[in-house]
Amino acid sequence: MPKIVDHAEKRRELADAVLRLIARQGLSEITNRTVASEAGCSTGSLTYYFPSREELLLGTLRRAAEIEGDFFRQIHEQHGEDPRRALQLLVERGLPFPPQGVASISIFLDFYAKSTNDAGIREEVASYLANWRRTIARAIRRCQERDAMDPALPVDEIAAEIVALVDGYAIHHLIAGSSGVSDPAEGARLAKGWIERLTAPASPVGP
Repeated sequence: MPKIVDHAEKRRELADAVLRLIARQGLSEITNRTVASEAGCSTGSLTYYFPSREELLLGTLRRAAEIEGDFFRQIHEQHGEDPRRALQLLVERGLPFPPQGVASISIFLDFYAKSTNDAGIREEVASYLANWRRTIARAIRRCQERDAMDPALPVDEIAAEIVALVDGYAIHHLIAGSSGVSDPAEGARLAKGWIERLTAPASPVGP
């Protein structure tokens, strides 16, 4: 009987191999040969699923987004009774923690740059960013529903600011050649500080 191959699972395995390579060696080291070696397959098998490097990287971008989406759902399920903690963990997830965080942010950064000249990639990246903002906004609303935040806060505006802060911080880290945020306590401090500043009740105006 011929072997039944789950093509979607095979694509995920190949994309995971790319993410591991990026985490260890950087995006510039991604070639058919290095990916095939990491995945334990032939280059012919790799190009069957991803005929070009661009298609391979796009598949990896989608896989990274899938991994993030799974993590976001787990956070909401595990910390539903503590929505402020859930929000902090979501923000921390966007920081460049090695190895997974650095790999994910590296692939997203590559496509951020490419999106300026490619409408298809721009649509893909815009969809990811919109989902990222919705995820943060949903977490803020849960805080409001449980009286953990001021119900008058402009949720969508704050969500956009948080995403911009996290992405900007991560991008600057990588461009500066940093290996990422190696101390979880530092990541927690950053995330908590941003959330507290952006969600603090407005000070009264006037005498």
